Amino acid sequence: MTNSKTKDIFFERSARLLTVMLLTAVMGCSPEPEVPEARPVKLTKVESADVSTMVEFAGSVQARVESAPGFRVNGKISQRLVSPGDVVHQGEVLMRLDRADLQLEYTAALARRDGAKADWGLAETELKRFRGLHEQKFVSDVELDRAELAARRSRAVLDQTESELSQAKNRLDYANLKAVDAGVVTGVFVDVGDVVAPGTPVLSLVVDGPRDIVVDIPEGQRALAMATDATLRLWAHGEQEYSVSLRELGAAADPVTRTFRARYSIDTQAPALEVGMTGVLRLRPADSIPGVLVPSASLIQLEQGAGVWVYDAEQGVMRHRSVEIVGVRGNDALVQGVEPGELLALAGVHVITDGMPARAMEPISAEQEAP
Repeated sequence: MTNSKTKDIFFERSARLLTVMLLTAVMGCSPEPEVPEARPVKLTKVESADVSTMVEFAGSVQARVESAPGFRVNGKISQRLVSPGDVVHQGEVLMRLDRADLQLEYTAALARRDGAKADWGLAETELKRFRGLHEQKFVSDVELDRAELAARRSRAVLDQTESELSQAKNRLDYANLKAVDAGVVTGVFVDVGDVVAPGTPVLSLVVDGPRDIVVDIPEGQRALAMATDATLRLWAHGEQEYSVSLRELGAAADPVTRTFRARYSIDTQAPALEVGMTGVLRLRPADSIPGVLVPSASLIQLEQGAGVWVYDAEQGVMRHRSVEIVGVRGNDALVQGVEPGELLALAGVHVITDGMPARAMEPISAEQEAP
């Protein structure tokens, strides 16, 4: 009995030892977790802070006055005499309507006027005759009053028909759409055969005169838009600068871009300033703007706003950092939220993720990156 118990204990301990050995062997054969390979990232080093620089905004040249004329009467267009890009002069006919119905209205109004004129002439003759008879005591005062009333009524009808005739004549003239001011046609919205209603714009016209540069100002820089020292450089005119002054600043932000539309008056009447030209508005603030210059290629727009990827040298990973853009200079952006000496991703910013292992390629400065 004792020997049987001893054998059972021996076999039980052996089975446990064998199980432990097998588990140890299995665990020793399991592969170790793979370490993600660090991706090489091109970096740029933040160099400067507290930059005292001009702030630039891209904009386009627009006319001070732009009109969208339309006919003052309804009708079918019979002639279109201009095309986009045509230069027109004041009083020049731009389009014509079919005059058939308007001519009939004018003819009817002319006939009514002629009939009323004849009635008034007859009433005046009758009044003269009644006055002569009244002096000879052949007609009473009542009959004379009736003759005078009939003459006044005839004159009133004549005046009314003359007004209707003038309106019909004006409507006939309105069949010709004329340029109120000289300018350039920038668009035509209808063509021959189209039926238009009164007041419907049929074309767009840029009126000759002063020109504005129109830009969108971020909501945080409305005070900067009041800067007295502002200049404009157009891409088509190279390094030539034009002096500009703020003429109008929007009171409400655009619901989509959250920017304020600003119009700067260009202090020149040069004919080379064509509508649609693009350029850069430069504002020179009196005080320096705190921030650093970073290449625009390092910026990324996410749901939380603008940001950059900062290289964490200690951890060897990329970290997202939100920044605020406060200005632009050339291909660089003036931002707040990063410090001088930090390394920012310069390429592939749209494929980098927060915490991604990375190894730095040879860092280059923002000044070396600039052309």
